[in-house]
Order: sequence, then C-alpha cells, then structure tokens
Amino acid sequence: MISRLSLLGKINIIVALVFLVVTTVETMVSVNRDQDMLLKIAKERVTDMTTWYFDSLNTMMLTDTMNQRDILRKKLLARTQVLNAKVIRGQPVKDQFGEGFTNEQPMDEWDMTALEGTSILNITKGSNGRELTVVTPFRATKNTRGVDCLQCHQVEDGAVNGAIRIKYSLKTMDEDIRVSKILDITTNLILFTIGLIVVNIMLIRWFKKPVSQFMETIQLRAQGDMDARVDIQSEDELGMLGLAFNNMADNINSAAYREKKASIELQKKVAKLRAIMKKVTEGNLSVPIGEYGHGAFGELASSIQTMVDYLRNTIDEKHHAVEELRYKVDLLLDIANQVSDGDLTADLMIEGDDTIAQLSVGVQGMILKLNTLVAQIQVSGSEVKLSADELSNCMKDVEDTAIHQANTTNSTSVTATEISSTTSELLNTMSDVALMADNATRSAMQSHEGLLKMQAVMEQVVESSIIVSDKLGILDERSRNISAVVTTIANVADQTNLLSLNASIEAEKAGEYGRGFSAVAAEVRRLADQASISTLDIEQMISEMQQSVSTGVEAMHNFTDQVHDSVSEVQRVSKEQLDIISLVETMGPHFEVLHKAMQFQAQGAEEINVAMINLNSEAQNTVHSLSLSSTIILTLMNAANELQSSASKFKLK
Repeated sequence: MISRLSLLGKINIIVALVFLVVTTVETMVSVNRDQDMLLKIAKERVTDMTTWYFDSLNTMMLTDTMNQRDILRKKLLARTQVLNAKVIRGQPVKDQFGEGFTNEQPMDEWDMTALEGTSILNITKGSNGRELTVVTPFRATKNTRGVDCLQCHQVEDGAVNGAIRIKYSLKTMDEDIRVSKILDITTNLILFTIGLIVVNIMLIRWFKKPVSQFMETIQLRAQGDMDARVDIQSEDELGMLGLAFNNMADNINSAAYREKKASIELQKKVAKLRAIMKKVTEGNLSVPIGEYGHGAFGELASSIQTMVDYLRNTIDEKHHAVEELRYKVDLLLDIANQVSDGDLTADLMIEGDDTIAQLSVGVQGMILKLNTLVAQIQVSGSEVKLSADELSNCMKDVEDTAIHQANTTNSTSVTATEISSTTSELLNTMSDVALMADNATRSAMQSHEGLLKMQAVMEQVVESSIIVSDKLGILDERSRNISAVVTTIANVADQTNLLSLNASIEAEKAGEYGRGFSAVAAEVRRLADQASISTLDIEQMISEMQQSVSTGVEAMHNFTDQVHDSVSEVQRVSKEQLDIISLVETMGPHFEVLHKAMQFQAQGAEEINVAMINLNSEAQNTVHSLSLSSTIILTLMNAANELQSSASKFKLK
C-alpha cells in the first residue's frame, strides 16, 4: 500500500507522523507541567487558608470574640472551591477551655495524625472530581507570627493545641487544564496544516518538478533517444545530479561508439578464427592460429592454438604408440601361432625396454628350450625305437629257439645220442639270450632315464607357458591402462564440449556482442566431438588388440594342456618300461635253471628221462614267457613309434 504512494505522499506521511508524535509529547509534557504547577499553587493556597484561619482564630481569641468563630468558618465555606473547613481541638485546649462544638472534634485518622504534629496533604476522588484535603497542625509558641500563644494557653512551648482542616475542590482547575489542552491541540493542528501546505508547495517547486523532468529524460533515453538531456535550472543537489546525468549520458554515447567499433573488429577476428577452426575440424591440425593481440580474445586464440598443438602431438604419439604396439603384438601372435603349429624354428627379436620386448625375450627363451627338449625327445625316441626293434628281433630268435628246443626235447627220448651236441648248442644259445636280455635291460633303463628327462623338460615347458600366459596377462593389463588413458582423453573432450556449451550460453546472454563468441564456442564444441570420435576409434583398436591378446592367452593355455597330456603319456610309457625291465630281470633265473638242467643232461642216461621231462616243462614255460615278452616288446615298440611320431611334428633348427 505505502510502496504505491508517490514520494511526496511518503514525505507528507513521515512529516505528519513526526508532527503528531512531537505534538502529542509536547502537549502531554505541557499539560502535566501546567497541572503540577496549578496543583502546587492550589496546595500553597489551601495551606495559606489554614494559616489565615488559625491567625483569625488567634485574633478572635485576643479580642474575646471566640464565641463567634463559626462565622469565620462560614465565610470560608462561602468560597466556591472550599468544600469543608473546620477547627480540630487538641487535648490541651479541651482541658483548658472545654470540648467546644461538635464539628471541632477529631473524626478520622487524618485528624488524629495532625493532632500528633504531622501535616496532612492528600488528593482524593470525589463525586465532582478531584478534592484536595489539607490538615495543618498548629503549635503554641512564644512567637507564632508575632503572637505569644503561651499567654493564653497553659501548655509547654511547642505543644500541639489543634489543627485546621480544609477540603478544597480541584474541579475548576482540572477543567481549565482540559480546555487548555484542547486549545493547544487545536492550535498545533492548525499550525501543522499551514506548515504542511507550505512544505508541499516548496517540495513541488524545488523537488517534484525537477525529479519529474529527470524521469522524463530517463524515459526518453530508455526509448532510444540518445540526445535527451536534463534541463538544469538550479545549482543544488538536484542540479548537480542532472549535471552528473548529462555527463554520464555523454560517456555512455562515447562508450557505445567504442563498443560498436570494437564489435566490428571483434567480428572480423571471430570470422578469421572461425575459418581457421573450420580447417581444424576438417582434420588440418597444422594450420596456425595467428596473432590476435594481448586481450581476452588474444588469450582465447593462444589457448586454442595450445589445444590444437596438444591434440596434434597427442594424436601423433598415440598413433605411433598404437602402430608400434600393434606391430609387436602381431609379431608375437605370429610366433605363437607357429609354435602352436609345431614350428620351433622361428626367431623372435623385439627391441626396446617395454613389457612387449621383455615378453619377446621370454618367448624366445621358451622356444629355445622347446627346441632342445624336442630334439632330446626325438633322439631318445629314435633310440627307444631302435632298441625295441633289436629286442623284438632277439625275442623272435629266442622264441624260435625255444620252440626248436621243445621239439628237440620231445625227440630226445628217441635220439639220446644227440643230447650232448644239442645241449651244448642250447647252452650257447641261452648264453646269447641272457646277454641280449642284459642288453635289453640296459637299453630299457636308458630309455627310462630319457623319459624322465623328457618329463622334466615337459614340466619346464609348462612353467614357460605359464610365464608366457602371465606376460600376455600383463600385456592385457597394459592395454587396459591405455584404454584408461583414452577414456581420460574422452573425458577431456566431454569437458571441452561442456565448456563450449557454457560459452554458448554466456554468448546468448551477451546478445549481439556475444554472437562471435557463440560461433567460436560452436566450433570448439565440434572439435571436441571430433576428438570424442577419435577416442572411440582408438578404443576400438585397443579392444581388438585386447581380443588378440586374449586369443594368444587361450592358445598358450591349449599348448600347456597339450604339454600336460604329453607328460602324462611319458609317465605312462615310463611305467610300462619299468614293467618290462622287471619282466626281463625275472627271466634271468629261468635261464640259469635251464643252463643247469642242460649241464645235468650229461650226468647219465639213467636220469635222461626225468631230465627230459623237466626240460620239456621248462621249455614250455620259456615259450610262454617269451610270448609274453614279445607282447610287452610290441607294446614298447608302439609307444616308441607314438613318441617319435609326436616329436617329429616339431620343426627344429
């Protein structure tokens, strides 16, 4: 409500409020002061009445007219404002002159207090307004206003003979005060109205008209009238304000002209920078930005140049690093594929101190160890196969000999004369068989040792393949780190895009002056989008590389599983060789028994039948054992053939 009033109305309200407060306070203070002053006068007046009444009684006593003292009381009561007047006799007067009239006796506590020597002055509320009651005690002294009271009263000096009580009406005084208050308020209101009119006239002349003119000029300026000025008609504060406004208008016109000129220059610079940024967004990162001064636009151009250089260097470095990493990984993958195909003749040499180079050294060492291991396996397999062939041939000879021996033993009963020669030949043959059995045992032991070495080498191959898998895992982790770096670049591009969006918003707020900045922000946002697309391509390449590494890890795991299977096969063959060795070792006692039996054949004919029966039985056992040995040797030959076939798949240097 108050905010909608004019400034003049607000000033009038403030002045009226101040005047009312001041008038009210001044009137209240004045009325209270007058009331106190009149009350004081009334108290003095009533006190003087009591003194006059007492002095009159003393005079009547001296003139011996005390019996007419009621006339004096009636004269006092005849006064308009005196409501009651009486004499109160004290005890000394009663003792000397009697009780007196009825109205001269003490009636209440105030009378008793006055007779004790204390003055009473009280204001009470009556039916006609306020009432002032004064009770003044009077003492008998030698000089009471020129009268010696002790001549008539036989009392001590200073004794209270009595008191005078007068009740005085303050109604007239209060009415005068009320009328005075009304007159003061009326006078103040009239003076306030006249003063407010004069103040409004002066405010309209000195304040409202200049302010209205000032507002009209401001409205003209707001509507676009740049030539509008304030008409200065005084040298007071408003005049100084108008002069300052005119100076400000001149400065604003000058500043607008400078801003327009600067805007034209800025548009030229923005157009040039926009053309350069268009080349940058097309992929030409070598274009120079140029010089644009030392201001904010120069700093922006320098920042864009720095950003373009950084992007160019970063893209070149990342492209070179990715190409080099791709080359090394492809080379490592080719070698791993060759090894998985059984080609151990490849050489892997990758220069550098990075993880790929260290991995290549480990892979090359693994290939060399595999070459040595597989070569030993091939040699051992050839030796095992050769020994197995020889043992098979020998066992065939032994089996044929045993069959022949059985046939000979059957015919021994017919041709006893040929026992000696047959026994000698059989002894020689058994010696050769025993010698061949010993050779077979030694060859089997050597083959077993070779298989143990091959098993150890296979375990080393497993360990090397695990190391290769770990290296490939490290390579995968490094590729993930590269992916994290690419993600960081993508975040930078997103932040650049966000900054360009904020710049576009600020440019829109700036209006016409920010159109150039809006174009620059759009080009920067387009460049940030291009950088985001490039980071996506890099992430795709990193993903393909990680997939290749994962394939290599899987291939190494397959190779490790194959080596584990080969170790199990070697362990099985080694166990079978141990069984063959045990069987061959059990053949020795049989050959020894047979040899003794053949020696016993020569002892006599009487034992020939029994010896031939035993020899026949032993011959049959020998044939059975030789058949079993042939089966075992055949199994050994098959295992040797499989070992040689598996080892021959590898290509060695």
